[in-house]
Amino acid sequence: MRPGTRRVLGWVLRAAVSALVLAAVAVAVGGQALRDGTAVLSPGPVLLAVALGLGFRALAAARWLVVARALGAPLGPLQAWAEYLRSELLNQVLPGAVLGDVDRARRHGKDVGLLPAARAVALERVVGHAVLVLAVVVVLLRRPDLLGAADGADGRTVAVLVVAGAVAVLVGVLLWQPWRRTGGARGLPPALVPALLAAAGLSVGVLACAVTLFVVAARATGTVAPLGDVVPAVLVVLVLAGVPLTVAGWGAREAGAALCFAAVGLPAAAGVSAAVGFGLLSAVAALPGLVPLLLPRLPSPAGTQPAGAAAIT
Repeated sequence: MRPGTRRVLGWVLRAAVSALVLAAVAVAVGGQALRDGTAVLSPGPVLLAVALGLGFRALAAARWLVVARALGAPLGPLQAWAEYLRSELLNQVLPGAVLGDVDRARRHGKDVGLLPAARAVALERVVGHAVLVLAVVVVLLRRPDLLGAADGADGRTVAVLVVAGAVAVLVGVLLWQPWRRTGGARGLPPALVPALLAAAGLSVGVLACAVTLFVVAARATGTVAPLGDVVPAVLVVLVLAGVPLTVAGWGAREAGAALCFAAVGLPAAAGVSAAVGFGLLSAVAALPGLVPLLLPRLPSPAGTQPAGAAAIT
């Protein structure tokens, strides 16, 4: 099968999965919950979404920049921001929500080599996911009662913790694997450890922007519950929405929101409406990516590799 045909088939299959799951959600909670999600398309939420989206991408681009530079893959601030805007727009419309990142690595690789560029993109995304998983684990361990409000929620709590633990192990493997052929930890460039710490701090800001956007969607669609109930549910939903089996998280996000909102004692329909609103606002927030998509690519800055980078290039 040709690569182009395979990509089209993958998009069609993921779109079908999204449509089927959304249909199942509509049957379970009512189609009105999906329609209520469109309430976010008003000036206030849209402007907040654009502002949060720009902040989200700026922080994420800074995370990519510090990791890339530590790996000996020069990257300028403006280039990083423009390329991140572009990749996030592509992630919204292409299957799996990762092809924008693949494209970002490919484009950066034209200047620094594909392997260092791919490692930088993979590592900065892994750090972001690790922070999200850690946040979910901490919240559930500190507030297990929040998932004990619905029947059977205790079992779901255990399941979520098991899945989170498995993901945490996978993150550790991903962090280790790229360096195994370079002599293990001794092959790590000295600049990488502080870069990863900085990336983790920036990831907290990225996560805060995403959670805030979901809360904006929840408020715009009528959820007035305390943040102490909403935020833990939102964090779990964000983990579920990241499963690359749908298009831009559609379907998985709404099904997860229905379960998570019910688990903390909120209406499942309210979770679906908030998730639909979040999806729409996320698409709006990605629209500034049209600018770098249409403009020529900015080249990476010239410069020497930082100390220790030669060990992994």
